Amino acid sequence: MSGIRHVCTSPKLCDRTQVSVLRQFDDKNKFARKRNKGRDVSYEFLRLPKNIQAELDRVIAETLKKYLA
Repeated sequence: MSGIRHVCTSPKLCDRTQVSVLRQFDDKNKFARKRNKGRDVSYEFLRLPKNIQAELDRVIAETLKKYLA
């Protein structure tokens, strides 16, 4: 187990997570951000209205279809 901890805590071997704010909101409980960790990319949204969620889903699906079809 100590060998595993050593690998995971070594700064040279572990990827650093980078978080980019996509939009600032007045409400501290809302956010839109992009998180990168190595080749892993995720977009995180909290407390957005349903219509904005639907638009994001549509745009993401269209973009993936355009470039990966």
